[in-house]
Amino acid sequence: MSYGKSSWTPWPASCEVWQRIHADYCGPFLNSYYALVIVDSYSRWPEVIITDSPNAKFTHRALRKIFSREGIPDVLVTDNGTHFTEKNFNDWLKHIGCRHLYTAPRHPQSNGLAENFVRTLKSAIASMSPQNFDELERCVDNFLLQYRNAEHTSTRESPAKLFKSRILRKHLMSTTSDVHYYRGNDYRPSIGIILQRMGNRMVKILDIEDNSVHNRHLDQVRINEVGRSDYDYNDSATNPDFVDNSEISLDDTDGNDITESVRRSQRLASKPRYHYKYARRHSTCGGCGD
Repeated sequence: MSYGKSSWTPWPASCEVWQRIHADYCGPFLNSYYALVIVDSYSRWPEVIITDSPNAKFTHRALRKIFSREGIPDVLVTDNGTHFTEKNFNDWLKHIGCRHLYTAPRHPQSNGLAENFVRTLKSAIASMSPQNFDELERCVDNFLLQYRNAEHTSTRESPAKLFKSRILRKHLMSTTSDVHYYRGNDYRPSIGIILQRMGNRMVKILDIEDNSVHNRHLDQVRINEVGRSDYDYNDSATNPDFVDNSEISLDDTDGNDITESVRRSQRLASKPRYHYKYARRHSTCGGCGD
């Protein structure tokens, strides 16, 4: 007697995290290793443990460690493999208050949540091609970090967001580290006297606070007053950097008119020169709007 295919009936939706979990084994990987897969039905949060002996004793030990971190679920759904049907394992589940449900034999669709993740895990491991156990574990760990942070198609949220209420930090997030604010120095402008022009834009300045001599660019100088200073400064015996203490005319160093004519080619000499701040004013007169 045969029956037609029944309509697809999903598992009841879980109301909270870790209420119902689905478990399954997959493998082998590298011809000798298997993976115990556990998926939370509410958040789709996965757990994967690699072993070379997929028996009931290992299953008991692995679930005990996971339950110690996440708590005991209400329901555990598995297939009918011997690693899930062993008497001592089921006695332990009954003792801790976890209801154990089995799917129909030879009907993996009944445990579709775990089966779908198994297919994704196998594809990820195959794409990374591990060569030994250490590489296999590293591949699984890297995959889990990415998977837990990715948005799931059924929940429209990432497993980490639903299960941990946060996003797991990844190495890509190091580019958005905490912003550090640095205070500037407490330097204040010093009062000095221009002693000598060193070039088109360089001057030698005497600091009247400590009688030190410095070379500075005119962009670093703010001229308050032009003329001869009455300050009595020492000679070169006190200031070894001092070169010339003769009177220097500063008439051509007015802060508003500190501009030097730039050597121009004959081809451009006849063209008007414009002030760099005011594009429509000639640099020669500074005021016409022609």
